[in-house]
Order: sequence, then C-alpha cells, then structure tokens
Amino acid sequence: MNLEFLVSPSGLGKTSYILDDIEKNKKNNKIIVLTPEQNGYNFEKLLCDRFKGTFNIDVMNFNSMAKNFAKKLNIDNKILEEEARLFYYLDIAERLKNSNNFLISRILQDVNFISVVDNIISEFKEYNISLEMLENHYNNSLDANHKEKIFAILEIYREYLLFLDRDKKYDKFDFFKIITFYMDYLDLSDYIFYIDAYYNFSSMHYAFIEKLLQKSKKVTISLISDIDRYTNFKVEHLIEEYNIENLEYNLLTLEDVNNNFKYSLDIFRKSHEVVAYINDIIKRNKILSFNLLAIHQYKENNYTIKFNVENNKILDFNIINVHANRYKNNSLNYLVAEYPKVSKSYKFETDEFLKIYEAENIELEVKQVARNICNLKKENNMNDRDFVILYRDDSYEDFINIFNDYGIKIHLDKDLDVANHRLIKLIFNIFNYRDEDFTTSILNILKTQLTNFENIYKELLLKYIIFNDIKVPDKDLKEYIKNNDIPSLENCRIINILDVENILKMKLVKKYDDLHSEYYLLESKNSKYKTFELEIVKEILETIVVKIKKVILSKKVKNYISNLDELLNYFDIKMLLNRYLEHYDSVDDLQQESIDRQVYTKFLNILESINKNVGSKTIDYNDFKELLFLAINKIKYRNIPEILNSVIMAKMDLAKVENKKIAFIIGFNKDILPKTKASESILDDSDKDKLFNSRLIISPTNKSMIIDEEFVSYISLSRVSDKIFISYTKLSNDFKETSSSIYLNTIKNIFPSLKINKVDDILRYKIKNLDYYTNNLDKIYSYKEANYLFMKFIQSYKSLISTNSKENSQIIKKLMFLINTYNKILNNNLLSNKVDNVGLNIELTDELFYKDINNNIFYNNELLDINKFFISDELRETFIKSKDNFNEYSSSKISEYVNNPYKFFFRRILGVSDVENYDINFLNTGSFFHAIMDNKVVKNYILEKSELISSLYEEDEYSIEISKLNIREMLINEINNSNNKSIRDYLILISSLKTNNYIMEKIITRLTLAIEIEINYMAISKFKFYDTEKKFKLEFSKDSVIYKQGKEVIEKTLPRQYNIPNIVFKGTIDRIDFKGDNYLIIDYKSSKNDFDLNKFYNGEISQILCYILALQLILNKKTENIFGAFYREIYNGKEKKEYRLRGLVNKDLFLQEDYSNLIFTRVTKSGDINAADAHKAYNSNEMEKLIAINIDNLLSIVEKIYNFDFQIDDELRNLYNFANEDSKPLEKNYENISKKDLRKLILKKL
Repeated sequence: MNLEFLVSPSGLGKTSYILDDIEKNKKNNKIIVLTPEQNGYNFEKLLCDRFKGTFNIDVMNFNSMAKNFAKKLNIDNKILEEEARLFYYLDIAERLKNSNNFLISRILQDVNFISVVDNIISEFKEYNISLEMLENHYNNSLDANHKEKIFAILEIYREYLLFLDRDKKYDKFDFFKIITFYMDYLDLSDYIFYIDAYYNFSSMHYAFIEKLLQKSKKVTISLISDIDRYTNFKVEHLIEEYNIENLEYNLLTLEDVNNNFKYSLDIFRKSHEVVAYINDIIKRNKILSFNLLAIHQYKENNYTIKFNVENNKILDFNIINVHANRYKNNSLNYLVAEYPKVSKSYKFETDEFLKIYEAENIELEVKQVARNICNLKKENNMNDRDFVILYRDDSYEDFINIFNDYGIKIHLDKDLDVANHRLIKLIFNIFNYRDEDFTTSILNILKTQLTNFENIYKELLLKYIIFNDIKVPDKDLKEYIKNNDIPSLENCRIINILDVENILKMKLVKKYDDLHSEYYLLESKNSKYKTFELEIVKEILETIVVKIKKVILSKKVKNYISNLDELLNYFDIKMLLNRYLEHYDSVDDLQQESIDRQVYTKFLNILESINKNVGSKTIDYNDFKELLFLAINKIKYRNIPEILNSVIMAKMDLAKVENKKIAFIIGFNKDILPKTKASESILDDSDKDKLFNSRLIISPTNKSMIIDEEFVSYISLSRVSDKIFISYTKLSNDFKETSSSIYLNTIKNIFPSLKINKVDDILRYKIKNLDYYTNNLDKIYSYKEANYLFMKFIQSYKSLISTNSKENSQIIKKLMFLINTYNKILNNNLLSNKVDNVGLNIELTDELFYKDINNNIFYNNELLDINKFFISDELRETFIKSKDNFNEYSSSKISEYVNNPYKFFFRRILGVSDVENYDINFLNTGSFFHAIMDNKVVKNYILEKSELISSLYEEDEYSIEISKLNIREMLINEINNSNNKSIRDYLILISSLKTNNYIMEKIITRLTLAIEIEINYMAISKFKFYDTEKKFKLEFSKDSVIYKQGKEVIEKTLPRQYNIPNIVFKGTIDRIDFKGDNYLIIDYKSSKNDFDLNKFYNGEISQILCYILALQLILNKKTENIFGAFYREIYNGKEKKEYRLRGLVNKDLFLQEDYSNLIFTRVTKSGDINAADAHKAYNSNEMEKLIAINIDNLLSIVEKIYNFDFQIDDELRNLYNFANEDSKPLEKNYENISKKDLRKLILKKL
C-alpha cells in the first residue's frame, strides 16, 4: 500500500505536482486520474497541453471508473437507474396505500413527490446506512415527530429492498459495493491513481479509495487545506531551518472534527472531514507508513515538502521542489495566504490587484464588468481567454446578453437544464395533446421543428403527383422511385408550419373534429390554398394524432415507450438530432448539434432503462406521464467547451479554471455568500442531529453548510494570477434591498485602506458630468452606452431649452455639442442600429414644423373666433348651464382636464368629439376584459380553485399546481355561452375580420394569466370577492359629500368650503375584496400603474383614493378597515412576479402578515416598511389625511373648470395636435423631490 497525501492551500500547485508525477510514472504504469465530472475536460486539456495526448492516461470520475471495472470483471449490468426506481416507488405506494404513512399519502396525491422519497432513500444508501441501523435508531428514539418520519421512511425503505431482491436488481449504491467487493479479482498492481479536485467524498467513495489503496501501486490524494492544522509544528519553521524535534502528524478523527470548534468552525471543515476519513482507513488497514506531501507558501515561493510518516511520527522530511507561485502580484499573494487564517494580519499598503465595485442593480453590475474587460483588453493587450467570471446566483445568467453588446464572447461552463430543449418540449407537448384544444396542441408540437413536417409533406406530394392518391403505401412509392425518375417539385409550393397555422385559422379549426368538417376542404375563389394541399396537411395531422392517441391509450409501460418510439420514428428524430456534419456554418451550429446529441442520447437511455426494468408494469397514463417528466427533467447537458477565444463564466462552487489572469467575482452579496440552501428533504437539521447522535451520518446540516460557504469564497479568490474584481449589488433581482457579503469585511480587514468604487459615470448619467462625457469618448465601449447618453442629452436639452436663464445657457451649449457629437458616433456605428434614431428625427422635425406659424394660419383664425365668443362671463355661465350633465364628474373626466385643459375645453365645452371607428380598441377590449372578470362562473372558479390549492399544497407549490388547471377551456366555454352585451359585441367585432382571431387568442391568453394570478393571490392572502363592477355616485356640495343607499344617507364633512355648485362624482370600482372585517380595492389595468406621489402633491387626483373614499361611504367604514387600494396590471410577456399589486396600503394592516409575494411593498427584517417603499404605506390616520387631500385636489380642479380656466401656453400648437388626433397630455415640469421628502410634505398639507 503506497499512499501519498497531498495537502496544500488553494492555488499553490497541487495539480502541477500531479502532472509532474504523471510524467515520471506514465511510461511504466497505467495512470488513472479521478476528478469530478465538471473538471474532467479541464484536466484532459492540461494533459494534452503537457503531453500532446493522453496515451496510457485515463481521466475518470468514480461512477465512470466503477462501470469501467464492471466491464473488466464481466459483471452483468443490472443497475436499477433512477428513472426506473421512480416506478418502483409508485408500486410501493400502491402496495402500502392502506397504511397510515404520510409519505405514501403524499405520493398517491402527487406522484411528483416520489422524487423527494427517492432522494432520502438514496441518501441513506449512499452513506451506507442499512435498514437494521435505521431500525435500531428508531427503537431508541424518544422524539415522537422524529419517530414518525423515520417510521415512514423505514416502511418504504424495507419495501424498496424487497422489490430489488424480488427482481434481482441492484441500484447504483449496491453496484458500487459489488464492484468494490470484486475488485479483489482485478490486477491493479501497475496502476497509479491520482484523486484531484474533490472537496469531499461519500461513504461509497471512501470504500473505493480504501480498495484502491489495497490493490494499486500508488494512490495520491490531493486536498485543499493547511498542513499546519495537522502537525505539531509550523512548516514555515522547517523552511527557516529551525531545529525541531519529535515531529508528529495528528491522526485526526471524525469526533475531533465534529466536537472541536478548532475544526468544526474552520474554513477547511470539509477538508478536515476527508482527513479524518483517510486517517480511519490508515488505521483500519494498518498502514504503518505513508508519504505526507505539503505545498507551503513562504515569502514569494512555494515549497513542496515530502514527509515520511510512520504511525503518527514524522521520521524525516525533504524539500523536493521550490517554485514561484502563480500570483504575479504580492498583494494578491498576501490576500490568498491570509484569508483562510484564523488570526489574520493586515496590510495598509495595497495596489491595483483588487477592486471592489458597488452597483445599484444587477444590470449595472454586469455592464461594469463588461466595461472593465473592454478596458483591460484595450490597455493591457489581453484576450477574452484571459478572463473568468465567477458567480453564485443564477439570476446573473439572465444578463449574459449584455456582454454581446460589448463584443465579448461568453462561454457558460455549467450543466444546463434540459427543460427548454426542443426535444423535451416536443415530448411534453405530445403527452399534453388534447382533441378539444387541437389547434394549439398540434401547433405546439410542430413548432418544435422536430416533426420533419416539410419532408413528410414532400413525400405525400409525390404520391399525389405520381398516383393521384396520397394514401398509397410507402413501398409503392419506393418501388416507383427505384424504377423511374423522381418528378421535380421545383415549381410546387411546399407547405410549411406557418402555412399550417394559417390554414387552421382560416378554416376555423379549433377542435380535432373541425378538421373533418366540409368547410375545411372547401376551396373558395380567394383561397390561398388548393384542395389537394389541404388534404395533404389533413393527412399529416391526422397521422400524428392517431399515433399520439396510440401512446395515450397504452396501458403497459413497454407499450407507452414503443408507441412513442413509433411516433418519433415517423418524425425521423434520429436524423434531426443525432447527426454529424462535415461542415458547420458557425460555432453556434456545432454547439447546438453537440447539445442535441447529448439530450437525444440521454433521452433514449432513459426510455431504454425504463423499458428494460419496468416494461411489463401496467400504469395509468397520467402517472406514466408525470414519472417520465420527472426522469427527463433531470437530464443535464453541457455546452461544448471553449474552442475559441472566450470568457469563461462559471459557478464559483464548481469552478476549476486554469491559466486565467483576471477574475470577476460577481454577486458578492450577503444573501448569496453565505447562502442558506432550502432543504427539499423531509429530514431537517434537527433530524440529522438526532441521527448523528446515533452515529448515523448523512448529508451535512444547514449549519455545517453555512460554515463551508467561506471556503467557497476562498476558492474563488485563489483562481487567477494577476487581478481580482469583486462586485455586489444594492438591489437583488427580485427588487429587494441587499448589501455586500460578510466575507467582504474579511477582505477589508486584511486591507483596511481598500476603497469601494461606484460604477462608471458613463453608466449613470448626471448632468454635472457633461465635461466628462465630452473628454472620455474613448471610454464608450458599446453602441447602447452611446445611445443611452444621447437620449439623456436630448431629455436634458428639452427640459432646459424652455428656460432662458443665463445659468443654463452654458449647459445648453454643452448639450448641443454632445448631441451633435454622439449623433455622429451613432450614425457611424452599425448601419442596422441607425433605425433607433428615426423616432427622434421625426420628433425634432415635427417640433420645427409646429413652431412655424405659417403652417397653422387656418387654426389661428379659428382660435381668434373662439376667444371672441367666450369673452363674456355671462355667456360662459349660460353655455355651461346649457350642457347636459355638466355637473357630473368622474376620475377620467377630471384627469382629462388635468392632462390638457385646452383639449378639455374643446371636448367638453365645444362638444368637438374625437373621430370614432367601429373597430377593436382599448375601450371595448377593456369592457370585454372587465365583463369576463365579473362573470359569476369565473369568480366562483377562482374562489374554488384558490381554496382547493391552499388546502392541499404548500405555498411554494401553488404556481405549479395552478399552471396545471384547464383555465383556458373554462374561459372559452363562458365566452361562447355568455349573454353579456360587452362580450357579445366584442365577439361580433372579432368575427368581422379573420385577422382578429389573433387578437382574440392574445386576449384569452391574457385572461388565463389574470385568472392564474388571482387564484394564487387568493390562495396566499385568503382575501375573497366582496363585489365586482361596483358603481357608486357621490354628491358633493360646498362643504360635504354624501352617499345615498336606499333611505340611508352617509355624510362626510369636507376639509374646507368650495366655490362650486352641487356636483355628482360617479365611478365604478372594478373589484372589492374582503377578509374578515377588512376590505381592499383592485383596479384592473393593461399597463403598469402606481400611486404617483409627485402628481398627487402637485394637485392631481388619485383614482384609487377616490375609490377608497367611495368604499368608506358605501360600507360606512373607517380607514382602519380599509387594507388599501391597488392597480393590477395584466399583460403578456412578463414574469408572474411582475404582476404583484401596486398602489396604497394601510400600514397598520399590511404588517400583520407577509404579503411580499402579492404586493410591491417590501418589509425589512425588523418588521417595518422598507424605506424605498414608505411613500406607498400609511397608517390609518395618515390614510384619512390622504383622502382629505385628494378631495381638496378634486374640488379645486372643479373650481377651475367652473372659473373657465382653460388657458395654456402655446394654444395654437395644441389645437393643431387636437386636429391631428394627438392625445398626449401636457408635459408637467414638477419639481424633482425625493419620495421620502414628498411624503413628509404631503402629510403637512391641510
């Protein structure tokens, strides 16, 4: 037994030592390098760079090595793979369905829960915890809750083992045990094993390592740690040639690691565990002597020292190598050396090796990284391959496209989720096919571009041309082609998938039965498609559906698979996904083909495994579908490794990058490092501690993993040779305030003078920086940066040009210069980008046109006549009194005046109406939407489903379960059967033009989303419908407002007296919800709306405050019972979390529960409203004051209307705009005051 234990901090050359040792031994020995799968390519690349090949050297992981040994041993591969195990658990659940086992109940409720059960059974097997050990633990346990969990697991564990024994199968954990046992029959005497880049091992890995030690020539295990943690001396003193006697190696045990804070709370905790396990192997196998190798950094060099250890005594040592470390910068070297130390020293002097950036949000953070890369490439002549970006939070993957704007090629080095791959989407759509929703179902299948539709069409077209019969058997066509020339299809139209979509819409095909209507094959005069083309399309679609139904109607697992295989063969999937081309147009094509092959191969392996292991089982279709999806969703694939000059972007947990100069560590935030990982296991930390007390060790507790987080940050800091950029954001991707990681404080303690940098001024426009933007044109690295600044210059110019103050004249000149300069930059850029400025050029041209009075003579004369007509006050009063219902007001009427008093005058006084078109518009679309949401069946559906889901599932499962509901079918049924006038009128508009079908599809999608959101909202909040489309009428006099409800009159005194006649204020509240004695208002909007504090402070009314006043009077309630009033935006194209409620909230009620997933108002950990959202939250007394201010704003505007105050600046231009149907409101130049200050100012009013 020859053991080499290589211990070194990160980045000092462990891998280099291994490569040197391989070079010495590869001629006379078989070499196997064991390294994690994600590092396999990196190590192979190192071997190729060093030895120009990997002859006699294999790079493997433990799984691949076990399979390799199984072949050598001729062991029959009866492994029950994970996908097949899922079906076993379903059998177990059926068998134990009458038992009082809560895990079985969950599985029968939702088969997806099988994955949770599989994980816990797999964990026990992986950590070598037998059924007997678990039973003993159960019998000795006292905690009732813990015993219930263990009992439920035991019952399933026992049945699982019985099933394996019955079918003569073994899972991968048993497979490892079998291989380990039979390794005694392998001759490994000339094998040398190098185990590198593992941070920890499982029990079965240790068993493998122990067997390798017994059988092989040598095993070298490398580990990231500090040798001083395991010796009774400091290595530094040996280098300095101190005379030290009785050198000892500490044979650390697992009890030491877990019970001694020196180890359990240390940054190298995981490494200490490995050392303890290896020491246990040393003791158990009575390994009397082994080599302990240490690489130690001393001053500017790394010293490789070999210790000869016998028992725990170090007999001798030898410095076998001295080499410079990778760090070209002394300060970087100092940081990496000090960071893992328990007692850290500090250094005031620092240089440019480390830069820290603070960004307002993730987008700016990523843009700053891109700018820094561009700057380094420009100034230091670097290439993309010199950089690595390390991240932790998956949110950063959403911002990768930003690097494209800067011309930076990114290679994302990670296992990618298969869910978005087109093959998986195809399988998903096949299994979710429905006759009732035929068009959507079949188009979803076709649009994956994996159905080979056009080639199938060509084949049927040939049959039609040759035989005039598309149903001729394929063998007849092949025979004809064999003996005759193939007819040319050059002049024939080949129907594609877009044509199919047009045909189905044009022929009004919704359900599968519609495909067989006479109308489908009817060829009209204006029809774009011929009858034979329609027949061919019909034949293909029918064939697909028949084959899908064969899959759906299968009963046995093998039939599901064989029928699915038949369908995929019809599509010729193998030709589309498993191919090798001789030439590729781009690297992207090569990369996509590599991904396709990986996914296709793994998918076939899953089907083969399921068929081989459980093919004879009979199973319900829905259960088979869910279990298959569970299996295929666990497929992971990797992008092909970098083959060009590109920046590697990798997760810092797994990153093993070599030969990089610059590292960007992004997302260095408190919630990311350290990161608490939510456990999906049914065993929590308390359960794991109880198991540990019985000496049953499974995966680490959350507490242990938090300790290991510092190790992750340490590894990231040690990856490169030249420079590190660390950045964090102040706002997370879900719009919550955040701050830097606690580990940044560790770095700042080592370098107290370190400064925090803000992102570059080019990314954050400030008018005071105009000189900077003038003098740093060479610091602009992307077209979008230039365009961003250009538009900001335009906005500043517009806001200042109206003022003629001397102070602004110099700024305006600078802005004009910058506008011209940046316009030239943009126009000299990519031609395709010039279109961005078209709108701006039109706007500027129109402004010049408007200012030319000669273009507006006609409107000028009209204006003079109108002004003459309204000189008399008496005439004004007479005119107003002659207008019917002029004393009736609404929020929209008041807003119309505020937006433009002059246009209000034309519409409401002169009675000049807008041009009306009988067409689909915002008004009738809104009426249709409101009518659906007011529909009794729809409301009951929302209530029932929200109550059902909240009673059966956890909150984090709501979205998944809601997405399974067949909302669309319910909606279409209600729309078609409704007698509501708004709905019927809208359907008539839709049917007036066939292209309107597209609009209807969009509306139904939008409504489906709206109902999903409302079900989720009610399930979480427990608020219910109180009323919808509630109309109200408030009567205002000079000093009071009243609401009449039958004989009851509810009155409220106004804040002051107003010079107005009696008026009526009408409105309709879209929705009122209630919970207990509390009420809230929801107003539906098709775009983003929120309470605008600035407009409110400057005298404009708030619609939602008007509704709160109305609700108070309708219910005769105080503000203490009004939870708030909100806008609900419902529109397509956003993440669901973007549709949270926006508006005003009663702080007293809001803080009683957590509504963060429902309302855009954040709460701090201390339980108060986040400062950034304080302007949206008010206590009951403050809310009452807002209502009073809103009444004052409303009646002050009414006073202006009755005072005939309709004059504005530049009336001529506005008249011209009105004639051109321009409905833009006047620009309001309100003073820019912070929301925090506005809140204070508003509450001081009245």
